[in-house]
Amino acid sequence: MIKMKRIFSIFLALMLVISAVPSLLVEAEAFMIPSDEFYIEYNAGKGASGGSSVEGPFSVEDGATLKSAEALGFSKEGYEFTKWSIGKPGNVYKPSSGGKTVTATAQWEKISSSTSSSGSSSSSSSSSSSTASKERYCVTYYPGEAPGKAVKKYYDYGENFSLISCSFKYEDHTFLGWEYSDGRVFDPGTKVSAPNADVSFTAVWGDDGVKDIVTSGSSSSSSSSAPSSSASSSAPVSSAPSSSASSSKPVSSSSSSSSKPVSSSSSSSESSEPESSSSSSSVVEEPVEDVFEPVTLAFSINGDIPVTKIEFVLKEDIGGNPTINLLPLDGYSVTDEAAAKLIADGDALAAFDISILVDGMAYNGDALGTVVYSLNGTQANAEANYKSYVFAMAHTTELAGYSGEYYMTDGELVYLYDPETDFKTAVDNVALVEEDGVYRLVIKDPSGLSAFAYKASESTVVEIKLVPNPSAESASIDVTSLSPVLLIHLEVGEGKAAAAGVPFWIWIIVGVLVILIAALVVLFIINRKNENNVSSAEKHSASSGSYSGITGFDDEE
Repeated sequence: MIKMKRIFSIFLALMLVISAVPSLLVEAEAFMIPSDEFYIEYNAGKGASGGSSVEGPFSVEDGATLKSAEALGFSKEGYEFTKWSIGKPGNVYKPSSGGKTVTATAQWEKISSSTSSSGSSSSSSSSSSSTASKERYCVTYYPGEAPGKAVKKYYDYGENFSLISCSFKYEDHTFLGWEYSDGRVFDPGTKVSAPNADVSFTAVWGDDGVKDIVTSGSSSSSSSSAPSSSASSSAPVSSAPSSSASSSKPVSSSSSSSSKPVSSSSSSSESSEPESSSSSSSVVEEPVEDVFEPVTLAFSINGDIPVTKIEFVLKEDIGGNPTINLLPLDGYSVTDEAAAKLIADGDALAAFDISILVDGMAYNGDALGTVVYSLNGTQANAEANYKSYVFAMAHTTELAGYSGEYYMTDGELVYLYDPETDFKTAVDNVALVEEDGVYRLVIKDPSGLSAFAYKASESTVVEIKLVPNPSAESASIDVTSLSPVLLIHLEVGEGKAAAAGVPFWIWIIVGVLVILIAALVVLFIINRKNENNVSSAEKHSASSGSYSGITGFDDEE
């Protein structure tokens, strides 16, 4: 009787579990996202108000136009929204695969305490007050037709500056000079007086060849012999002659009341000579090149990681007094999806978001330099996820601003892609394995590889610099902008794809089967035990009955 009760109880419990499976499957199916669709979860980020908002579904083929933070009601006091971790507002985001929810974390930039004056003033006093209302002004250098991102330089108001040398490269073209908004072109090294507002210059390019030089101040009018630098001027005024304006963009003379940058002339009061004479006697001066000694910014690290010190060797003048700022990255603080994947997978031995402060204020422009990690040797003993691997420095950066070659895949083949020529070459020395919408790189043949980059997602490129010696005392990587920099393990092998995510409903079925098998095993054990008990009891009863019969026979005797 007891045996039957136990079996009935177990059977009833199994039936209850099995009856719940259909409802669980329906609920799981309701949360499953079709493979050709995706959702976007907008996250306001740390310290911001608004929480999060899930939008969708969106088609993988068509993508989704990213909203602005303001449209979602996100805000952060003292900060200005700049972009999402997956792209800028208004851009169309297309994930590499569907069936998932993509997280877009808001990126915020601290608003300067300085305020700019509105409108223009014709009086000296109002101009001075508007200048005093801002601490610094920005000079932006655009690459023009050349690839690359704009370079920004910051100066204190009242501080003059010199035009920088051109760092942009344009194949088969010669840099001719910096063009101001009025069409005049100036050489690097031209000294410019402090403006009252932000200004910009654009690189001018010509086909390879000799550049014609036209000097300014060739007019016979004595009023053009000297520039004006009155307080009411709202744009820079050159305090030195420009000697290299392109013939295609001649430098015109200007009156003393000009509000544009004007090259000062070396002509004297005797400049009434014929123009041809002035032109023939003009002297072409060599441009003054900016000389900048690299500055090393250092920060010591304490902790249970291989990195003991981080240095950033700054190779360009960004003005002011620069200092380095570090933020250790983990699964909670990282917003970059490629860096987040490397950290989540356990491939990162150390990860830091590196930034620069200039005079205590965040610097958001480009920064050309080298990041150096000083190592204590413990990286050689660090546990890795792979049987064969190499150490590497990794730097994540935005795809939109990256102009170098990088590895990418179409899902079948891997290519080395050149964005400048839009040409790609199939390669077989590396593999790109997709995991959760982010690609990781696997080295199949490390020979010949040292520094390279790969496309990790639709918006991110990861720059790599291999560290050949596992016990190296330092590791470095050259960068043009600052963002997450990591010390990582890179797998060496064939790049087998990780197992795809198993649907939830399959896990439910597997769980039910495991329970059934376990129950059957328990029933089998109980049944065998009961059978053994019955057999023992029968044997014991038979033995007792036989003994009693013999005793009774003896009594009768």
